[in-house]
Amino acid sequence: MKENENPFTPGFGKAPPSMAGRDEAITRIVNALNAGPNSFDYAMVVTGIRGSGKTALVAHIAELMHSRGWGVLQVTASGDERLEAAIQVRSSELSARASRLPRLPRILRRSRFGFSRLRGVQAAGFGLEWDAATQPLLSQRLHHLARNAARRHRGLLLTVDEMHKASDTEIAHMAVCCQEILGVSGLPMAFLGAGLPELRSRIDSNDGMTFFHRCGRLRLGLLDDTASRSALLEPLQRLGRTIEEDALDAAVQRAMGYPFKLQLIGYHAWSTAGAEETITKGSVVGAAHTADQIMLSQVVLPIWTHLSDPEQRLLQAMSQDDEVSSSDDLSARTSIPALTVETHLQEMEIVGAIERLSVHECCFQHPLMKEWLRGTEFNAGAQTALNWHLPSPPPDTPNRVSPPRISAAQNKTKRSDLRAAILAAYSAHPYETNAQLARRVGASRSYVGKVLGPRKR
Repeated sequence: MKENENPFTPGFGKAPPSMAGRDEAITRIVNALNAGPNSFDYAMVVTGIRGSGKTALVAHIAELMHSRGWGVLQVTASGDERLEAAIQVRSSELSARASRLPRLPRILRRSRFGFSRLRGVQAAGFGLEWDAATQPLLSQRLHHLARNAARRHRGLLLTVDEMHKASDTEIAHMAVCCQEILGVSGLPMAFLGAGLPELRSRIDSNDGMTFFHRCGRLRLGLLDDTASRSALLEPLQRLGRTIEEDALDAAVQRAMGYPFKLQLIGYHAWSTAGAEETITKGSVVGAAHTADQIMLSQVVLPIWTHLSDPEQRLLQAMSQDDEVSSSDDLSARTSIPALTVETHLQEMEIVGAIERLSVHECCFQHPLMKEWLRGTEFNAGAQTALNWHLPSPPPDTPNRVSPPRISAAQNKTKRSDLRAAILAAYSAHPYETNAQLARRVGASRSYVGKVLGPRKR
């Protein structure tokens, strides 16, 4: 990196200069890749809310394994049924580099524009069947690359970012190919997919994705203050720059734990500071306003605009609570029947708007959304900085009755007790599913999974 080059990389598909706060996740994935195909996490699906750093993590792992001599295929699902074609092109390029063989014939390379499409649904043992002109070609090429990697005592890593945008047919097709190469042949082809929380529900509810039912799961959360400070400080220190202490505090506070927003603030603060060696609080405040605008348009509003009117009303009602919201309270505030509230909460959890802590309790997945709904200075600052029009927070529902606030200490105790109950239930009934354990302790299945992490069923 050049001395004056901005070290922060928001939105460019690159690994950030510092992976602070992700050591545990990186260690888990790398250990599995080093252990080989028999490792439970050799194939893994990473999920997390927008801005949580999924793309950055995948890019970091890809760069790391490439530096160790692995073959790496990196693709991104775009929602246009061209994922297989993208994998074909990447595998052709990798094969040509590795063996100096000619690339795919031109007609096949043009498949990225739609000449190679999935035609059918059938495959022995999986309830699926694939068109003979597409599935074997992909499997054979991946087989070839995986065998070459095995001969060199290395591995092949296939990464798929934005996996939630892929169609069910595409995901099921990948499941068949991965099962055939990794599960049946035992070749060292590792898989790392990343997507929004809704991806978990799609995989679990589709019988054609058996391979992904069994692979490792990893949920990325937001960063704590210590990790956020490191993510900003380390890149600056490497280039001999400094940041005022109050500026660093302000940057950490405004980033709210989002890795993507940290990169935005760092990037724009660096640009604003110019040739100055020290980044001031003024630069950080201006950068944070810019980041607010981007985060609202790329994180908050895409979720909000796809929710139904009752779901939006429920989120407005939730914004009154500092921490946990009760479904009974939400029903009372919105006049939506309790059973209907439960149905909407399940749907909002799937799309990543909320997190279910127990059967009747939930909280926001995105602190940003809560701040926007509350109409804090978070909005006004962003509008002033860029002079853009931001959608105003929805008006408050009139005559709402707010329940007593739950303090942070009370909420921490509540979560600690629930976590202890889950661990105790798992210790007594280790062979029960997450859903069965959830019913025992009165928690949600997703929260049980979050506490216990990935485990073999």
